[in-house]
Amino acid sequence: MFALPEHGFYHFFADVHPLYNDALLITQEEDMKIELEGTLLKMTPENAREKEELNELWTIIVDCVKDNKKLVPVGQYLPGMKEVATFNIE
Repeated sequence: MFALPEHGFYHFFADVHPLYNDALLITQEEDMKIELEGTLLKMTPENAREKEELNELWTIIVDCVKDNKKLVPVGQYLPGMKEVATFNIE
């Protein structure tokens, strides 16, 4: 019969598959902090990947020479059912 090691489920998979350890570390990072203050939306990146992505979004939306773009909601966001909020950049 097969038995899991005493040091637990996580360590078992990390021992069996070395990439699992890296994947678990990535998923344990904190998510971007999103705050709504009146009509202001504040997005605070919590890791290097989010900082890069927020900077990319910022450079697309904010144009110092021409008109700035805006985010327009598409579809629905339903917590517990549809966990992704989708926006079009216009």
